[in-house]
Amino acid sequence: MTDLHALFKARGMTMQALTEALDLGIEMHSIQKVISGERSTKYIQEAIAAYLGLTVEQTFGPRAEKHIRPLIECEINRKRAEYEHRLKKKFLDKTVANRRRAVNG
Repeated sequence: MTDLHALFKARGMTMQALTEALDLGIEMHSIQKVISGERSTKYIQEAIAAYLGLTVEQTFGPRAEKHIRPLIECEINRKRAEYEHRLKKKFLDKTVANRRRAVNG
């Protein structure tokens, strides 16, 4: 799995959803091939890079890892924060409310 593929997977974005978001009028298979590194179709690379807010060189160049990995880390941190919030809401909100009732009578 390439870093680009990992980034889209971390964002919960399927290749079909990316194809629709890019709206290039091409099939998902072509975009998938570019992301996996099997093809280097310039206009698809430009669209993907623009979608990520990066240049083509930053997204597909030899040092792409330097720019893509921090985006993956941001997604991991965002998912971690969401998960932590859900757990706190599930387990701690009730406990705090019960404690307040017990103290305040």
